[in-house]
Amino acid sequence: MKRPRCRSWCVAGAVALALGGGSDARAQIDSTLVLRLQTNLPESSVFADSVRLGPASLGWYRMPRATREIRLVPNEDHNWSIAPVGAALDSHLPSDTLRLHLDFPYYYRFDSAPFGATVSVGTSSGETQDVGQTPVIFSSNAPLVQPVRFELAGHVPADVAPGRAVWNRHFVELHRVEGAVLAPPDADYRPRTRRKWIDAAALEPVHAPRRDQDGRARQRPARSAQGLAATRHGARSFLASSVVVQRLMPTDSGETLAKPASCSR
Repeated sequence: MKRPRCRSWCVAGAVALALGGGSDARAQIDSTLVLRLQTNLPESSVFADSVRLGPASLGWYRMPRATREIRLVPNEDHNWSIAPVGAALDSHLPSDTLRLHLDFPYYYRFDSAPFGATVSVGTSSGETQDVGQTPVIFSSNAPLVQPVRFELAGHVPADVAPGRAVWNRHFVELHRVEGAVLAPPDADYRPRTRRKWIDAAALEPVHAPRRDQDGRARQRPARSAQGLAATRHGARSFLASSVVVQRLMPTDSGETLAKPASCSR
């Protein structure tokens, strides 16, 4: 008679544990939400607030229901050129699944040699829009379809296909028109000429005035023009013969270090 009573208690305990575990699992499921995401940059990372959910290529994630923002961050290759995109979530979220579509703008960087070329892109309406002069970065919500034109005075215009990637870069080398006369540059690139002589008077040593037995300073005799000329010639000869040599200085580790020193030949 005791065996059936023990068996009934075991069955009752198992049922209670199953009901308790099921309630905890159900509460955990109710506190999360399934996110279905689509984007034009699958290699970017998905963040729910500050928690990384995974790469955007997965397509679906389970996130906390208390999440208030979904953010897409480009990978390391595009961090310097593409800004993150995000979407703020409403407090009234659906019961089970949230569907979201987040796209990055399409970026186009245009460079040319020589720089300063005017860049124009074609719009969907058939018109032409100038986006600036090279180097320039242009962004669009949709990929460009019409060819992009580079124009510079005195050079042959060039057209390139824009591309449909999120980040596009184009470099165009423009060729000069035969016989075209180009305006001189505004800046003066000629180097400044250096002085080829040094005032020898600045190199003369300064001597203390000599004094006689009475303590009065002696007056130095005036130097002739020939003496000044000889002094200047000697200073120039000294500067011309001065060279810089390398002295090898031994160290404690056995290595030798080159130490510049000034001497004259």
